[in-house]
Amino acid sequence: MGFRVWDDGLDSSSKQNRSRVRALQNGNRYPRLSMHVRYAILCDYSNDTTDGKLNLFGTTDSIYAFSFPCVHKVCHVVVSFEVDPDDFGVTRTVVTELIDADGKGLVKIEAPILIPENQRLINHRHIIHDLNIPKEGTYQFTVRIDGMPSYTYPFVAMQVPQPA
Repeated sequence: MGFRVWDDGLDSSSKQNRSRVRALQNGNRYPRLSMHVRYAILCDYSNDTTDGKLNLFGTTDSIYAFSFPCVHKVCHVVVSFEVDPDDFGVTRTVVTELIDADGKGLVKIEAPILIPENQRLINHRHIIHDLNIPKEGTYQFTVRIDGMPSYTYPFVAMQVPQPA
């Protein structure tokens, strides 16, 4: 299989940029950064235990409402990252954005993440209060690392069926 090189013009000699200049396998949509998303999940609640475990409660790919527009009081978006040793000690900017079916951004959360030494897995939790969902339809959370698209988590907002 052939590879093509992705280069955004960055100096690859610095630790911050070394992982951004990577080879792509033919057919891949995005370059794979050394820090990448393992999964992203929408849920009602999440927490971390003292021994490093991640608890997720009420995971879903659907939000139900009696009518639209609606406000979802509290939800958690949990993103789990895997990092390579090249990223230890580096700060990455992670942007998580909620986008509707028309491509309009509804919520944007930007957070710098300092990668601790010798920690290969990082869980990042966003707690969203009073999430406004304007209409029934398909939505998605997108995750970008240092501006590069990295992951998309789709979900639907649907009206609760009315009893006959």
